[in-house]
Amino acid sequence: MSEALPDDWRARLLLMIRGISPLDGSMFGGGPGLSPAQQIGVYAEQHVLRHRAALRANLPGLTAFWGPATDELLDAYVRAHPSTSWTLERLGLEMGAWLSARGATEEERGLAAVDLAVLAVFHAPPPRPLDAATLGVAHLGRSPTARRLRLERDAHRWRAQALSGETPAPMEPCDARVVVYRHEGRVRHLELPAAADALLAALDAEQGRTVAEAVDHALQGGADPDELGAAIGPWFRLFVERGLIEAR
Repeated sequence: MSEALPDDWRARLLLMIRGISPLDGSMFGGGPGLSPAQQIGVYAEQHVLRHRAALRANLPGLTAFWGPATDELLDAYVRAHPSTSWTLERLGLEMGAWLSARGATEEERGLAAVDLAVLAVFHAPPPRPLDAATLGVAHLGRSPTARRLRLERDAHRWRAQALSGETPAPMEPCDARVVVYRHEGRVRHLELPAAADALLAALDAEQGRTVAEAVDHALQGGADPDELGAAIGPWFRLFVERGLIEAR
């Protein structure tokens, strides 16, 4: 009769698969052609490859920027932030904080922010429909399919060029107000003027705001009155057309 497994064998196996503990086949039986340690090694290798693949799929801009260093950096991230969810779609959610803690460049942080915004809006539920007849008095809010970003490097431009197969020019300093959004099944990004961004930011309130309340809030936040006055009509129309806002 074989020796009983220790009570913590699952936890010990998980540590080996994650690369935290060295492979040890003493608790397990072998099989045709492979020793116990080699069998566990197969699981450990697949763990690494699966996590790398998921992160590459969810962070294509950042991993394109990293180039040959990608695998080493992704493995370091997974060691610091192993998956705790049933889906690997959430594996990269701590990438921004991890990059900041490592003193990463603004280019890296910007690309991670854009990648994660794309991921979020791709999986977000659709916005609640608007009634055009009551748009002026209805409470409006930013759609879950739209994410606002403030970027100090034009990472959105670099990412779009890199993922389209171009050789992008180095990122340039900027003060870009970017909204990443999903519309008609596609994820896009749009760079907003300051006044338009202030209007969209005013709709971040959980309970929503009317158009008049959003304008007042934007003005209180320091938006330029002249720019804001010129932006109200055309930008609210665009918000509706692109699905950036919803009824609340």
